[in-house]
Amino acid sequence: MGRKRGFADPKTVPPVVILDPGATIFTPEKLWLSTGLRALDHAAEGFLYGGDHPITDVTGLEGARRLMEYLPLSKRSPEDLEVRLELQLASWLAYFGPMNTPMGLSHELGRRIGASYEVPHGITSCVLLAPSLRVLEERIPDERWRGLSEALGGEPSERVASLVEGLGLPDSLREVGVPEQDLESIAGEYGDRAEEVLEILKAAY
Repeated sequence: MGRKRGFADPKTVPPVVILDPGATIFTPEKLWLSTGLRALDHAAEGFLYGGDHPITDVTGLEGARRLMEYLPLSKRSPEDLEVRLELQLASWLAYFGPMNTPMGLSHELGRRIGASYEVPHGITSCVLLAPSLRVLEERIPDERWRGLSEALGGEPSERVASLVEGLGLPDSLREVGVPEQDLESIAGEYGDRAEEVLEILKAAY
């Protein structure tokens, strides 16, 4: 049907997670790096929209900081297992509280576009996270924006866009095969948020 929905159930949460960087060596580079962008999406939107939390505020920002640091290193040295382990830890920190952490429009649009146009989950974050941050900046409390800026080492949308470009990953809806004529109909599905959704989609095109 070309649609995707999220759900949450405690029974889907694994009791143990084993991090083995050696097992990731055979992961295709594009999948490995774009999955890191998906983790950064979790960290950024979880921090911005999840509300104050004494644990996930800390883990999310630390995960974001590590992802910014180690993704370029992994691009340059793909066989470095220590770097891969750091990225596994960063991804875990970024998504520490998924059961109770709301996400933003990058995630929502990622599900919609990913399912309808067969765009991989991580690639949707490469395309949508930076434009979402840029369009929605004025709606985010100053202290949250400053916290994310400190973790990313600069203005969030610019830092994310620069990271995606440096990793050689797709950064536009055009690149992943979304027709420009579909943007308005996609935005129309979001009710009173249609205007800002369309702005994000156009910025991502």
